[in-house]
Amino acid sequence: MWFYNQTRGTCDQFLYGGCEGNPNRFESFETCQTTCEISGLDPCMEPLDRGSWCEAMSNRYYFNKRTKQCRGFHYTGCGKSGNNFLTKEECHEKCEKRYPRSVALPQPAALPRSKKKKPFMRLSAGCKLSLKQIHLPLTTENFR
Repeated sequence: MWFYNQTRGTCDQFLYGGCEGNPNRFESFETCQTTCEISGLDPCMEPLDRGSWCEAMSNRYYFNKRTKQCRGFHYTGCGKSGNNFLTKEECHEKCEKRYPRSVALPQPAALPRSKKKKPFMRLSAGCKLSLKQIHLPLTTENFR
């Protein structure tokens, strides 16, 4: 019989006596490997995999690639994703430092508007499309 050794991240052989046990046992190395071992992808970009209840639940951390933050989750063992860290610090070191969150840039200063016309003109083109139109007086100052 084979089991997934979470500490080593590999499938290891063991002698099973047939009593009690848990779902973390497999008839062949290949079955254990395809069920539990982590692929060669960048772990930070892999999806969250909470596991398949082959072990007791434990608190872990994963990198959310959309928000670019490490988040906690409850892990139940034998997950296939490498996006699974024992500590938030480990997740931070391996993922948040490599994929930092983008910083919002300051908005440009408002352009001067002509008081003669409305600053916005709405054009209906379906799907709630709006075009912003700004009116500027035609002077050479605007082109410097």
